[in-house]
Amino acid sequence: MKLIRLQTEDNEGIFSTNFDSDITIKPNSQVALQSATFKEVPEELTIHGGNDEVSFQIKAGEVKKINIANNTYNSSNEADLRKDIQDKLNTTLELDGKQIGLQFKVDTTNPLDQPDCRINFSYRVSKLFNNIQLLEEGNAIDNDLTITGTTPATSTISNNSPRNVNDNARFVVTSPFGKGCSIWRVRIKKLTDNGSGLEDNGFTLGLTETTPADLSSPTMSQAQKTYFIKTIRFGEDYKFKTKTQAVQDSGTEPENVAGGTNADTIELALVGGKIVGKVYQQTGTTTLFSEDYVAGTNLYPFITFQGATDTTQVQNVRATLDPYFTPHPPVGHDENLLGDGLTATPPQPPKNGAGVESVNILTLTEDVRSFFGYKNRIITIRAGLNCDIVAFQMYSQQVTTNSYIIELRNFNLESYDSQTGTRRNIVAVLPTTDLHQLVEYEPNTPLFIDMNNKETKNIKHILARILRTDNSTPNLAGISQITLLIQ
Repeated sequence: MKLIRLQTEDNEGIFSTNFDSDITIKPNSQVALQSATFKEVPEELTIHGGNDEVSFQIKAGEVKKINIANNTYNSSNEADLRKDIQDKLNTTLELDGKQIGLQFKVDTTNPLDQPDCRINFSYRVSKLFNNIQLLEEGNAIDNDLTITGTTPATSTISNNSPRNVNDNARFVVTSPFGKGCSIWRVRIKKLTDNGSGLEDNGFTLGLTETTPADLSSPTMSQAQKTYFIKTIRFGEDYKFKTKTQAVQDSGTEPENVAGGTNADTIELALVGGKIVGKVYQQTGTTTLFSEDYVAGTNLYPFITFQGATDTTQVQNVRATLDPYFTPHPPVGHDENLLGDGLTATPPQPPKNGAGVESVNILTLTEDVRSFFGYKNRIITIRAGLNCDIVAFQMYSQQVTTNSYIIELRNFNLESYDSQTGTRRNIVAVLPTTDLHQLVEYEPNTPLFIDMNNKETKNIKHILARILRTDNSTPNLAGISQITLLIQ
């Protein structure tokens, strides 16, 4: 029997050892792993001006490029790296075509403390919901409203009670607003003056940071109305409020308030990292406000009615929601869109999902590719409303793995691997649970494997390596050792 000790300081676990004299291996010999000692440590990624660009093509001609915040990333702040990329990709989205309702996410397929944890660059495209779908699918609640019509094109919402100055008559979406590019729109069906001269007419379209179940009733506080556009009556300016700005006149009056395709459409949108309030009118589009959005903040769409049903009605209620919310809304766009006939037509998503499938291309720098575990710098796939680009290797920052593989490169061993479906020169598989701790392995009884040598062999050079369970290279620190027995 022979004992052979191999040692390396290679951080990828490659052993390449030359001996000054021949090691004679007799015919029909066997080899076993007696022991192994090594330690894997989390990789670090230093981002600077030369390696900070990430781009994501969501269709031909629509490439989203961002620059990662320059810093050194490791297991202590890798979540900041993923969030930085995700948030910046979301701020690149525009109110146009496939981008409406789209939301990027950079996450792991499993938690870091579970096996087979890989990075996933993904996006989802929210369904363009109408008020009927929101209620039927459990994504909204209504109170004291009259909802007429059974199709998206004919459905109308109005107050079920006499005029008031509170928010008791309300429609509230209970799933969060999208966090990429998202819209909350209504078209005026009817807006006439009740002659009171008070704010007991019209309606308020808004977004709230308050969880719907916690909204006060019958009157929501101004703080709960985080963003809103309010219209009271024809001839009186739209009013608006933002998170940082008090209620104020917009300087823009309603134009067409008698329904039909030319009626004013009011919109609150998240686009380019800002909450934007707009009014689409027959003569053009007016932006009432634009304010920075804090990435990741949950917002909930709502509309409250102050005017009675004989003076105030809306139609063509539409919303896109967070497509990653659990339980997430089904994706796919509504065929009944809005805005047809307006000179300033609100941007529309592709009808019925037509033209949504496209070539998607993720491009990373070499350093970022390696850190995240992708096989190539440029990854191309076809995708539509759902896109997932999952890394080839397990994430370097995960804190657990199933096992390590010890492979002898220049021997022909009787070992087989179901992962590849072929014979491989595996001398041992080392079970472990803690990826970033010292591995000290020594079996009670060595398991000898046939070496398939029918004749005597004299060797001076031995090649071996350590691999993770997914066959990716580890990131080792210090001295690694393996000890072989040959009989």
